[in-house]
Amino acid sequence: MAQIDTQVLQLDPSIRDNVAKMIEEANTRYRVLVRVNQTQRTREQAQSFHVLHMYLYNYFPHLKPKIVAADGRTISWDHMKDPNIKWVLIDDRKSDFLRTKDGNPGRLVVSGSGAKTWVVEPEQSASTRAMADYLKIHHVSSMAAPGVDGCGEPCGCGGHASKHVSGKACDLSGLEELGLKIRAAEPGKYSSPDDAVDQFLHDFHLWRPLAHLEGKARELWHVEGLPAHVPKSKQQTHKAQTRRRAPHYQHIDNPYTSLA
Repeated sequence: MAQIDTQVLQLDPSIRDNVAKMIEEANTRYRVLVRVNQTQRTREQAQSFHVLHMYLYNYFPHLKPKIVAADGRTISWDHMKDPNIKWVLIDDRKSDFLRTKDGNPGRLVVSGSGAKTWVVEPEQSASTRAMADYLKIHHVSSMAAPGVDGCGEPCGCGGHASKHVSGKACDLSGLEELGLKIRAAEPGKYSSPDDAVDQFLHDFHLWRPLAHLEGKARELWHVEGLPAHVPKSKQQTHKAQTRRRAPHYQHIDNPYTSLA
């Protein structure tokens, strides 16, 4: 086996070897370079991504913040800027995202009673720009799960912690090219390049739980280990003559419990 990417070594043991073998097979059999773009996030990173995502967009089909804005889906601005709401895991980063009209970080003062107030009130449009810029810099363009189970303030959607925190998920590049190469090598076997990728991943007990969702919820790059109750292929290598269709995944437990 070729030298393993250090990003792969950061993965949880439950998927590390399977991802490494899958990458090697894609390279040796189809001459496609599949790379790990992201493995682990800290809990604080995941929570930051999630809170900002839930304030700005909320692409989760079945999750809503505890206190919603007028759109019924995103976090209320009044709740977001409340100086006495303690943000789970990232309370010390609140001023990075809540900005005054001139773009400066909001600054809190504590009264003798312990209540917090803003020296200058955060302004919504400046704060929105700061949050959107942060997600863009970190290439977060889709759903982002919390850093802790249950989520917590200021969102409180109750979502499950990101598998990127534990290393049980990774984001991969090269899968689109891989699907095209597999389909070209085995004409008539697959309904689409996505179908080819799904079946290839299944041979290594991997899957893309978000690849077939609609709109912004769709993530073609996010890969996890198959749930334990899904049978593993008898052969771990990708042999056309022994291929069988990967199982239909719609019956698997709610995929929104295993998000990015």
